[in-house]
Amino acid sequence: MRGSYESCVKQHGADRDAQCAACGPETCETASCRRGGDARDDQAVPERTPAEGAQGNDDDRDGPEHVGEDREQPGRKKREMILRRGNSMRSEGAVHRHCERDADGEPGVGERHGGGAAVPGQEKRARPEQRRGQQRAGGVVDAEAPSVPTRRLAPGDRGRGDGVRAEPRRPGEHFGSPAAPVPAGQQPREPEGNERGREGDERVHSGRVERYGSRVATKRYLFTPGPTPVPPEVLAAVGAPVLHHRSSDFLPVYERVLTRLREVCRTENDVLLFGASGTGAFESAVANLVSPGEPHLVVSAGSFGERWVAMTTAFGADLDVLRYAWGETPDADDVRARLQERQAKAVWFVQSETSTGVVSDVRALAAAAKEAGALVVVDAVSSLGAVPCETDAWGLDVVVSGSQKALMSPPGLGLAAVSEAALAATGSSPRFYFDWERTRKAQETLDAPVTLPVSLVAGLDVALELLLDEGLDAAFERHLRLGRAARAGIKALGLELFSPDEDRSAVVTAVRAPAGVDSGDVIRGVRDRFGITIANGQGELKGKIFRLGHIGWFDVFDITTQIGAVELVLADLGADVERGVAVTAALEAFAAASVVGEAADARPTDPAAVGGGGAEPSRT
Repeated sequence: MRGSYESCVKQHGADRDAQCAACGPETCETASCRRGGDARDDQAVPERTPAEGAQGNDDDRDGPEHVGEDREQPGRKKREMILRRGNSMRSEGAVHRHCERDADGEPGVGERHGGGAAVPGQEKRARPEQRRGQQRAGGVVDAEAPSVPTRRLAPGDRGRGDGVRAEPRRPGEHFGSPAAPVPAGQQPREPEGNERGREGDERVHSGRVERYGSRVATKRYLFTPGPTPVPPEVLAAVGAPVLHHRSSDFLPVYERVLTRLREVCRTENDVLLFGASGTGAFESAVANLVSPGEPHLVVSAGSFGERWVAMTTAFGADLDVLRYAWGETPDADDVRARLQERQAKAVWFVQSETSTGVVSDVRALAAAAKEAGALVVVDAVSSLGAVPCETDAWGLDVVVSGSQKALMSPPGLGLAAVSEAALAATGSSPRFYFDWERTRKAQETLDAPVTLPVSLVAGLDVALELLLDEGLDAAFERHLRLGRAARAGIKALGLELFSPDEDRSAVVTAVRAPAGVDSGDVIRGVRDRFGITIANGQGELKGKIFRLGHIGWFDVFDITTQIGAVELVLADLGADVERGVAVTAALEAFAAASVVGEAADARPTDPAAVGGGGAEPSRT
């Protein structure tokens, strides 16, 4: 602010006389003098009348249009102003006159330069000891001044904040300022509406700001079993201009996607594509194969097996359920014995049960069902593209999946690979959108029966190209090694695996929370401190396990990032974990002897050996 020492006294009122007298002319310099005389910095801050300052939407007070705006706020002393920071990321906390430090731990302008008015022409800066003595004086914060680090974190504190940071602060000082001092004899007032909202912001955002400070946008990591990270090439295709679903520009994309899906599913039959989630593909199978009163068998060992149960029941099936405890692996002999007791039109399996981390031996299960003359329906939503799923060679009649997992695309597309036997066995349940025959006939001429989500189809086209360029067997090997790395890191921490410790578990690693620790606290800890999203348990396992995804566009450093974050959070929660060895163990497991050929060995050497031919997949 410009003007003489006398104008400082006049502006701030009689109640500020003592403070301005303490500032003196020396510290009431102009901003342009302090910054080398740049005329752009020598700008007066406009004042507003109370009526003018009260206008506007309170919800927009931190919006970009108000950055740098001074205004009156309810409950504040007359002419007490707030200067918003110029950086939008730093607008989460207001800077008040009575604030000792801003959200980054920087001293305010009043702390560095004094609180009085400036004397034009003076070049002299306030000495450091003067500035330190003025920390508790009010002032307008200079948002452009750099932070000066004063100490480096000790090794035990790394991960709780930036590697270098200013003086330590109490939790909550990252946002806004403390309340203004209450004069003697005056009762403290209740926070008003705007201030109460800002208190809520402190609770919501404190973890992120403590980790990164307010200058850096938080980087987000998606490490769940689905949805999964999407490559930038796919995102670019999704974000391209929208095409008409019957135009000559879109039809080649549509044709490529249908062709590539047959290659990924390893089938010569039709793969039907729907604008829907993976659950929509589930329902297409149930709506087409189940008629009221028909016998069906569901094999359930987790949340998604129970989804088959719920859907087939909803469509009126005479249902038998072979149910396992969550975390157990279904056995082909059990299926064979159950079908000898009670026939079924179809047997419904889950290949990768992401709620538990179990990947079933679908090949053996399908062989048992085929022996009894039943159709085989497989949920491959999280397994297709990550582990072998030989639709034709294993005699799988229906394989349903979705775009958002190993196929590395955003959610919104469901698919069903359907055999001729399944098409011939369609039932009498009413259906329209998910009618297989209607969709199949339309796909034959590339004339989709409904408007497809064309941008998602364009993204899936690129994702399938990436997957096939890598090679399916190479992708299976990569997932197998990622699973080894995740399990090695978890065991090195001294934690107990919930999912099986076997190479088939290459999709998600489920981990038991340590005694006395709720897995929800682990989920929140890695999210708030590091921007990492991992998954909690589902159903009865919620709070007891957490799940690390490694499906689709993942590499070994995604594994070590998860492991490292879990280690730090568990240590802070007081869990007894082995420190400093998990990341190395994960890297060593990934770099161990190549397992190329194991995924290929899972394919039968004789394609005619439906369901049971060939050697069992090797396991180590």
